[in-house]
This record gives sequence, C-alpha cells and structure tokens, in this order.
Amino acid sequence: MHVGRWIIVSTAVTFAAGNLDRLLMGKWLSVTELGIYSIAFQMVGALTGVGRSIGSRVMFPILAETARMSREMLYERLRKGRLLWLVPTVAGLLLLSIWGDVLIRHLYKANYHEAGWMLRILAAGAIVATINQTTGIAWPSLGDFRLIAVFMAVQVPVLVAAMYLGRLWYGTPGLVVGIAAVELLMWPLESFLVQKRHKLWQPEIDLPCLAMSAVVVALGAVLHR
Repeated sequence: MHVGRWIIVSTAVTFAAGNLDRLLMGKWLSVTELGIYSIAFQMVGALTGVGRSIGSRVMFPILAETARMSREMLYERLRKGRLLWLVPTVAGLLLLSIWGDVLIRHLYKANYHEAGWMLRILAAGAIVATINQTTGIAWPSLGDFRLIAVFMAVQVPVLVAAMYLGRLWYGTPGLVVGIAAVELLMWPLESFLVQKRHKLWQPEIDLPCLAMSAVVVALGAVLHR
C-alpha cells in the first residue's frame, strides 16, 4: 500500500508532464500548426521510445535485482546501462538536430516542411531528456516512487511557464523552444536529488555528453545560416 499509492501519484503526474504540451498547444496554435508539430514530436518520440523501452524492460529489472543483492555494484551497472542507452540514442538525436529539416523535406510535401525546424529543436531538447531518463531509471529500481512523483510535480509548472514565456516573447518558435528547454532546466534538480538520496549522479557521463551535444547542435545551427 505504501509503494502503490506513490506509483499511482507518480504515474498521474508523469502522464500530465508528458502530454501537457499538446493539451496547451491545442489552445495556443491553429489546427494546422498543431498537426505540423505532431509530426516533429512523433519522429523524436519514435527514436527516444526505443531507449525508454529498453530502460523499462531491461535496465529496470537488472538494477532492481542489483539493488537487492549488492548496492556496491549498482553504480557501475547503472553506468554501463546508461552508456548502452545513451550512445545510440544521442547519436540519432544529434543527426535529427542537424538534418531534421532535410529529412522532413524528403518525406513530406511542402505543406509540412515547417516541421523541419521544429524537429531540429525538439531533437536537441530530447538529448537532455534522454540523459535525465537514463539517470531517473535508478529511482524505480530503488523503489523511490515518491521522489518520482515530487520531481514530475515540479516539472509540470516549469513546462507551463516555459511554454507561456516562450510563446509570449517569440511566438510559435519560442513555444517550441520552451518545450525543448524544460529538460535542461530540470537536469540540475534531477542530478542533485539522485546524488543526495542515492549517490548515483554520474558526471563523467552527463557533463561530456552535454558539452559534446551543445557543440554539435551549435555547429548545426551555424551550417543552416
């Protein structure tokens, strides 16, 4: 009962955080703009969904068993699992962040080409999301569903604020940037919490990945000028 109630709460707030962008965009964007955004969102989701599936079906049971049997081995197994999840996913997202518009032009008619710049922005933001997800897989493995609920409850108002301010300042592009930036805003908090409670923050993975991705995304932006 103690664990189950927090699973219910964490599931509810996770669902809200994962779908709130499209709920709000239905109010702020036209049907055409929302449809174009959905194309970009689904393409990013198709790539990141593979990693999430591996994390929930493979990493979660391995880490949960490791936590029960030997906490000393947990850090190393988490590190290896994160690398196997991060490397191919981030590589694919970097490609989309540079050439996502090219992909859209080859796959869709001219009416949908606006999804290209959205795809590039969302793919860049999804890199940080993947870093957070690979860290966050440790929480359910340790039965810390309460922390998941608290973290996602914080993320919901951050998402709303980022979307609102982005739209207020820069219109639709700002709105998309606000959505993509949420995970970057949440990364310090997630890193702090996972380190404080479980000593499992892995800066040797996070920091190089963030730095390398920032350089590549910046170079991609320069190439498109």
